Amino acid sequence: MTQVNLLPSDVRQRQRTKRLTLLVIGGAGAALGLLFLVFVLQTARLSNAQRELTVQQSQNNALQSTIAGLERFQQLKQSVADGEALVGEVTQGQVMWSGVLKDVSSVIPGQMWLTGMTGTLSGSPVGAQSPAPGAAPAGATATTILPGSGVVGNIQFTEVAFDHPTVALWLTRLEEVKGWVNPWINSSTKGSASGGPTLVNFTGSVDLTAGATVSGGAQ
Repeated sequence: MTQVNLLPSDVRQRQRTKRLTLLVIGGAGAALGLLFLVFVLQTARLSNAQRELTVQQSQNNALQSTIAGLERFQQLKQSVADGEALVGEVTQGQVMWSGVLKDVSSVIPGQMWLTGMTGTLSGSPVGAQSPAPGAAPAGATATTILPGSGVVGNIQFTEVAFDHPTVALWLTRLEEVKGWVNPWINSSTKGSASGGPTLVNFTGSVDLTAGATVSGGAQ
């Protein structure tokens, strides 16, 4: 059955315009609703990012405070390193004579004893004045040390032993000390005095290499 619209044409035009207007308003409303939803989502993301940033800044501040507190330890470490370097420069090539005496006492045989001991470093005699820490024993005499020989010093001994095998043992033990080389007997006499026991009076020496110095590791 055919429907016939008997409304006037201007009324029909207004109805079409009204429907179109409602469609436009509905579309605009939907678009605004979508924009509002996007705005809400972006606001939530921004707020979350701001919270994360605040937390990260707080952690960074805490770490910065920790680093600032540890800087003094780094400064102390550097001070110690500088001090060790300075000590190394000052003691370069020096021999700790207190250590030398300790080494002598540890290797000397029980059947002999020292009556004198002198020491020289780099060809320069150490005088008879009171030795400073690390200086040679008083009464040191000069000994020629050849350049390029690897020898940085020399120790001269005056000793007494009960027999020559003890002297030989002493020479063997001298080479066991780090940095000590070329043990030698300069002179030796055997005899007795005033009817006493027969003794061996002798003089000897041993050379010192870089291994006997502080920088060479000798203690």
